[in-house]
Amino acid sequence: MTGPTRSKATRRTVRIAGAIVGLLLLGAAITAIASRGDALREVAGSIRHAPPLAFVALALSILITPFLTAANFYVLTRRYGTVTLTEMNSLILAAWLLNYLPLWPGMMTRVAYHRAVNRIPVKDSARVIVEAGVLSGLAAAVMAAMLLGVAKPLGATGAGAIALGLAGIPIGAVLAIVFARGSGHPHRWRFGAVFALRTLELAVWASRYVASVWIVGGSVSFEGALAMAAIVQIAVLAPLAPNGLGVREWAIGLSASAFAVGVSAETGLAAGLLDRGVEVLIAVPLGFIGAACIARRRRLARTQSAPSADSDSP
Repeated sequence: MTGPTRSKATRRTVRIAGAIVGLLLLGAAITAIASRGDALREVAGSIRHAPPLAFVALALSILITPFLTAANFYVLTRRYGTVTLTEMNSLILAAWLLNYLPLWPGMMTRVAYHRAVNRIPVKDSARVIVEAGVLSGLAAAVMAAMLLGVAKPLGATGAGAIALGLAGIPIGAVLAIVFARGSGHPHRWRFGAVFALRTLELAVWASRYVASVWIVGGSVSFEGALAMAAIVQIAVLAPLAPNGLGVREWAIGLSASAFAVGVSAETGLAAGLLDRGVEVLIAVPLGFIGAACIARRRRLARTQSAPSADSDSP
C-alpha cells in the first residue's frame, strides 16, 4: 500500500472509529438518564409542561446557526473564488445533514463542489476549513477567558458579564477595520470579521442552551449559557464524531450541571439530547433543500461548460 493510499485508509478508519465512539457516548447519555427513573420522570414532566415560547426560542436559535456558519465560510472562501452567499448557505445546509453520517461526507461534498463549480483547489478549501476551526476555537477560548478569568473574579454578573463574554464581537470588528486598511495583506481583514462572527455564533448557541435547559426544568443565566457555549465549542473542536455526536451531549450535560440552576448532570444530558433531537428535525428538511439547490447548481454549471468544451473540439 502506497503512502497516500495508506494515509487515506487511516483517515477512513479514524472517522469510522469516531462515529462508533460518538454513538457509544450518545447511548451512554441515554442510559445515564434512563437509569435514574426519578430524573427521567422529572424531565418528561418538565418537557410536557414547558411553555411553547421555550420551544420556539430553541427552534429559532437552531435555525439561525447554520446560516451564521455559512457566513463564516463565505467570508473566508471568497478570497479563493467566486462563491455566492446562496451557494454557501446551500452547501452548509447539505453538509449539516450529511455530516451525521460516518466519514464526514458533507465536508467532502463541499470541497468537491468548490473544486468543480467554483474552481477552488482542494488545498485552498482545506485551508479554509482549518482557519474556520482555529478561529472558532480562538473565539471560544477568548469568551471562556473573559467570563471565567475576568467576569467571575470581579464578581460581574448580568449585563456586565454578558458584555465581557461578547467582547470578541467588537474586538473582531476593530481588527477587521484595521486589517482592511493595510495594503500588504488585502484579505487579512477576513480573519477579524470571522472572529466577530464566530463570537456571535457562540451567543446563538448560548440561546439554544438557555432554551433547552428551560424546557427540561432548569434555568441558566445568559452569561452562564455563554460559558457553556464556550466550553462545549472547545470540547467538540476535535473532529472525533460526526457533528460532535455524543461528545456535545456530554459537554452540555457536564457544563449545565456547573452553570445552570437546579440541573444535575442527568438533566443537563437531557437538555443536550433535546437540543440534538430538535436540531435533527430541522436539519433533515433544510439539508434536503440545500442538497437539491446544490445539485441544480452543479447541473447548470455542467450545461454552461458543455458548449465551450464542444467549441474547442476540432
